[in-house]
Amino acid sequence: MDVLFISKRGSMYKYFQYLKNNLDLRSTVLDFTPKLYIKLKASPLSVAEVDAGTEFHLQRKKAKYSFPEWLWRLLGFYYGCKFKFYYRQFSAVINHHNPRCIALWNGHRLPEQAIKVLAQKFNIPVVHFENGLLPDTTTFDLSGVNDANSLPRNAQFYRQYKNESTVIERQLISRKFHRSKKSHAKNKSFYADLPEKIYICSLSGKI
Repeated sequence: MDVLFISKRGSMYKYFQYLKNNLDLRSTVLDFTPKLYIKLKASPLSVAEVDAGTEFHLQRKKAKYSFPEWLWRLLGFYYGCKFKFYYRQFSAVINHHNPRCIALWNGHRLPEQAIKVLAQKFNIPVVHFENGLLPDTTTFDLSGVNDANSLPRNAQFYRQYKNESTVIERQLISRKFHRSKKSHAKNKSFYADLPEKIYICSLSGKI
């Protein structure tokens, strides 16, 4: 198989289905629901791998909710169990399909983190898809999304790019929040005025 597309159900799943149907590649689209593939053993997981795989999910929850510390510890244990479940499940899936490449949407979610650990152990490249910076666009990256992307962190790259490239003037447009995140969208920090022009800035803060 050329590409194994994996995402949760919804618009991203439909997007992957569209790619599957319109690309001249041998591919399959799967979601995160339990699969029937059986594999009794999987490569062992270290504590560090489980902690790293659940950290982003846990921190994202902490940004939204205020729970006592004992409850966060309990949730951390629960997310660790879920991570191990996805790891074992998709170990069987990947072993069955033997894909040359795995495509994920975003890559930060709990099951996606487990899949990425497996992909590294199977030596399979992962392509991360995400909404583009401008409306109605898509981006994909072998390194990751957000601060994990493959944009150069070297300031000289951007200085040279500015001198050698033609700047395209495009108006910035605020992206609408998903309907499931309306309560979260009330946070005033999301409503800062946009600049008149598009700027490239470093996520590492070094430019």
